[in-house]
Amino acid sequence: MNSNIFLERLIFGMIFFLVFLPATSIADSLFQMPLDNYIKGENVYGSFNMISNQKWHLGEDAKAVAATSVKAIAYGIVKHAQNHPMYYDADGDLVKNYGGMYIIEHTLLSGEKICSLYAHMDFNTFTKKVGQTVQKGELLGKVGNYSQNGGFPENKKSGQTASVSHGIRV
Repeated sequence: MNSNIFLERLIFGMIFFLVFLPATSIADSLFQMPLDNYIKGENVYGSFNMISNQKWHLGEDAKAVAATSVKAIAYGIVKHAQNHPMYYDADGDLVKNYGGMYIIEHTLLSGEKICSLYAHMDFNTFTKKVGQTVQKGELLGKVGNYSQNGGFPENKKSGQTASVSHGIRV
């Protein structure tokens, strides 16, 4: 399958949760959050005008300063590792994008496969390529600044970037 079609289908079908797995001993042992300081409930974009403008926010936002380490949530195989930089459209308007983005496939104990998405990263810090395996807690790269993360400015009061977006497709 063409990688662009794969990516479009994967992104289109993504379903994200504020709490992405129930708190069970199995889930706790298999998965972790992508940031050491991950705070649930930071997602201010997830439900904003999703239906009327037909745009979906594809993840839970975890606020972090640029250069914060982003880690794999579980063992998996990298299916997508690419930069999606901001750009200007034909009208000269700035279009924000994902910046550095990973999609990693994980296999649950049941054999079911899920994918995790990590966006707004600095692509130059990526440690993995498509086809490589990752271990739970392994460094994937760093949170990007404005020019690296797809065009999301730092919050001058807190010094935090817009976020790292993280999500799970079930």
